[in-house]
Amino acid sequence: MLLAAGMFQAVVLIARHERQRKARSSRRIRVEHGIAHLKNWRALARHLGRREHMSDTIQAVAGLQSHQQTADLTSTRQS
Repeated sequence: MLLAAGMFQAVVLIARHERQRKARSSRRIRVEHGIAHLKNWRALARHLGRREHMSDTIQAVAGLQSHQQTADLTSTRQS
C-alpha cells in the first residue's frame, strides 16, 4: 500500500512539473519570437536610407508583414 501511495505522488509531481514546463515554454517562445521580429526590422532599417533601393525595401516590408500575419493566423487556428 505504501508503494502505491508513493507511485501516485510521483505521478502527480511529474504531471505538475510537465504543466509548469509547458507554461514556461509558452511564455518563452513569445519572447523569442519578439526578439526575432526585432532583428528582422533592424536588418531592414540599415537599408532604409538608400533611395535607389526604396521600392525593394517597401516590398520586403510588405512581404514580411504579410508572412507574419499568415503565421499568426495559422498558429492561432492550430492552438
